[in-house]
Amino acid sequence: MITKLIGNDYRHWPDYLSPVCLAYNATIHTSTGYAPHELFYSFPPTCPLDVIVETDADDPVNTADQYALEATEHLREAFRFMRQYSGKQVECMKTNYDAAIRPKQFEVGKFVLLYVPKKKKNVYGRWHVSWQGPFRVMKRINQSNYVIQHSPRAQSFVVHGDRLRDFNGKNANASWPASILDADHGTRDAPEPDDPDPDGHQQQQPAT
Repeated sequence: MITKLIGNDYRHWPDYLSPVCLAYNATIHTSTGYAPHELFYSFPPTCPLDVIVETDADDPVNTADQYALEATEHLREAFRFMRQYSGKQVECMKTNYDAAIRPKQFEVGKFVLLYVPKKKKNVYGRWHVSWQGPFRVMKRINQSNYVIQHSPRAQSFVVHGDRLRDFNGKNANASWPASILDADHGTRDAPEPDDPDPDGHQQQQPAT
């Protein structure tokens, strides 16, 4: 919220912190159905605008015991509603997320790019290169995880398929010796051996 509000005026972000916190705590969240201020203090926040427009307010309590009883009952009801409402929101978000997700598949030996979040300090985000590579897919562990390697001398590591995408550039094989690439291509292109017979001997295909 602060990032969208300050724009390019990032040096004065502390000046926007208080109004942003007030707006956040006074806004009803779709995940809970309540504003954070009301869940924490048991009553909705009030602003000077509420006095100007004469917003309806609850009647004040006379004693501390009465306030404690009403606050306890209000919080108990709010949290009961929040648990039910949050469960529905989670199911709705999961359904929408699963509908938009398409599984990615990368063949062994292909080159891909790896998404690396920015970690460098004092580097403007627009100048950071998030997709790095190319990396070579060495092994597919399951439907989601892959083993990739940057070069024959580099250490291989496991990444999730969501952080990968196809590399369509040129000179992807510059760091890989041609002998290794040719051997991999030959292994993939070679026909699989015939199944052995019950006696353990290899079955021979009839000559044509």
